[in-house]
Amino acid sequence: MIISPSRKFVFVHLPKTGGTAFTLAYEDIARGDDLLFGDTPKAQRRQRGFHRRTGKRLGKHATLTQAAEVLPDLNLSRFTVATIVRNPWDRMVSFHAWGRAQSFDHPMIEAAKALPFAEFLQDPRVPRSFTAHPTQSYLTLAAGTLPPHILRHERLAQDCADLTKVLGRPLPPLQRVNSSEREEDYRRAYTDATAALIPPLFPFETGALGYAF
Repeated sequence: MIISPSRKFVFVHLPKTGGTAFTLAYEDIARGDDLLFGDTPKAQRRQRGFHRRTGKRLGKHATLTQAAEVLPDLNLSRFTVATIVRNPWDRMVSFHAWGRAQSFDHPMIEAAKALPFAEFLQDPRVPRSFTAHPTQSYLTLAAGTLPPHILRHERLAQDCADLTKVLGRPLPPLQRVNSSEREEDYRRAYTDATAALIPPLFPFETGALGYAF
């Protein structure tokens, strides 16, 4: 997550969508008052400083609601919000491949490491996790927010250019990071039956945003 009080800008980092690449690029134009939360170099330094100063914490994948609770004086309902979305069929292939390479303790990581992709999709832990935390839940506040800037992973450089007016300068070119060993064409990982499991997990992407298999 990125919160820029002087720019009145928030970046909400959805898992496995390219958010780390965005954060690394943003670090090159970060202002002194920017709050960065994540595992990139500048974010690690700044979030340690934030914790020491305030005794409060925010995570890399924090929601707007969580940020508003930690920083009530900023009135985030008036900030420009941006996030990156990704074709959910592609995102799930990426998530599974990434999860198999991790070692931390989490039910989704356990499922990814233990199960091949088709069985992973059908494991109860997977739909339970994604339906409990749908995309829109990351982007809304009880008080309402301005409509978010939706940056699509598939055309990220083009969509990031649209943020130039918000950020006051162009974002540097994004580099590919955190890539996983996986099938390049996500469609090859699915059968008709497993492909049909994805839309109920990502209604915003497959409904409002029109993503299709």
